Amino acid sequence: MSDELEDLESEYDEHEYEDESDDDSYDDAYDDSYDSYDDSDHDSEDSHHDMDDENEGGYSITFDELGNFVALYEYEDDGSLENETEDDSTYVFIDGLLYETEVEDYGVEISIYSDADNDGVYEKISSEYSLNEGATGSDFVLTGSLGVLGSDNDDWILMSDFVESEGGSGADSFIMRDLTESTVKDFNVEEGDKIVFDTGFGLSDVDELAQYVSELAYDSVTQTLTVDFNGLASLEIVGIADFQISWDIVDVLS
Repeated sequence: MSDELEDLESEYDEHEYEDESDDDSYDDAYDDSYDSYDDSDHDSEDSHHDMDDENEGGYSITFDELGNFVALYEYEDDGSLENETEDDSTYVFIDGLLYETEVEDYGVEISIYSDADNDGVYEKISSEYSLNEGATGSDFVLTGSLGVLGSDNDDWILMSDFVESEGGSGADSFIMRDLTESTVKDFNVEEGDKIVFDTGFGLSDVDELAQYVSELAYDSVTQTLTVDFNGLASLEIVGIADFQISWDIVDVLS
């Protein structure tokens, strides 16, 4: 209990009135004060939770006094920030966009972050893989730029760890590339949505992919299919009816 609330209750307990009507008036005033305090406390908590939800999956970028990039942080579910700055990445801030270039054995990955509404919270808007000639560390089929945000068009969306991907309307392809815990929030079979595996590990078809599936679970209330891949990765598909579950919604590229 806060000091403010303890003081309020102590004042109520110690106060005595000879006139019963005065005592009733004080009761009413106490009740109003308590309700006001309680409501404001809940409003503050609700505002904090709303802020957490609004920033979830977003990024914060810090700069030095000269405007040079310092660090990249990602908002966690509880609103806290986790440092996502990679030692093997280079960061360049140009015209309001942050370009992250991460060197891999097979080439480089270029990710772009944008703060479109100028609220200080950045979103990863695309990720592009550029392979070294003759690279053997990976064999991605899709090497162009992949967005992470959906639209009303047919989108190719790169799924990310612990991020709820949304495609919007259109026939969207959700790309599972890394070993992540991914979620598709608005999967729609009727619009032609697909789950696409482009892992670079040499997978050739759904039969080979199926060998790595260790557990399947379905929630008919939320229409959510959960797939676990031997504890190494998981995929949650929201919006799929039980009769729509089949390998027909899956494409395997690599």
